[in-house]
Amino acid sequence: AFWLLFATWWWLAAGDCHAELVTFRRAFLLSLETMMTIGYGVPDPYFGDCLEVVPLLSCQSLVALLLDAMFLNLLYARFSSAFARANAIVFSDVAVVTEDTDSATLTFRICEIAKRPLIEPLVRVYAVMHVPDQSQPGDVDIRVCALELQEPNSDIADGKLFLSLPAMVSHRIDEHSPLAQGQGRTQLNQHFLDIPFLEIVAVVSGSCPVTGNSLEARQSYA
Repeated sequence: AFWLLFATWWWLAAGDCHAELVTFRRAFLLSLETMMTIGYGVPDPYFGDCLEVVPLLSCQSLVALLLDAMFLNLLYARFSSAFARANAIVFSDVAVVTEDTDSATLTFRICEIAKRPLIEPLVRVYAVMHVPDQSQPGDVDIRVCALELQEPNSDIADGKLFLSLPAMVSHRIDEHSPLAQGQGRTQLNQHFLDIPFLEIVAVVSGSCPVTGNSLEARQSYA
């Protein structure tokens, strides 16, 4: 479309500029050569100092640069999609709560199936809870609490994960955990049953080693 548009401009404006555009086909080919910087086949590359050609050449060269930038940006956005890269991070289908003598532990696993692992991957875990509260609209208070992780330990390698092998992520549910809310070990089961809604959201973030883009992968356990 742009080739035809500028070919019409060449046909109308460069008739007396030593371009020898005797047919519209020549005008189209000259428009194509200008936009694609192939090279000129006109007898006088200065067009006989014709003033009509100056705005034409300037506009067509600028449009060609803008189109090149737009198409390159579209290609880069297509092949560097963070969404497709995030799909290479897989989570276990379920999160398991195991019990011991004085507490319980929430556990799930994460792994990456891509050949090139993420750069400095970090995992964060949040609990989304609906707590009955008559002072709130709908008599429900929606709370989002960050969970302190037992694994990976933030004191070791700054909590960075090695996702080339399945990594264990665990949170200790004791009296300090937002999931327990001060309940004792023997009251945890009933406490979980009394919560109207509880969702565990796991978020893994890191940088793609190919593009350097930041990305996130999420998993919900409800």
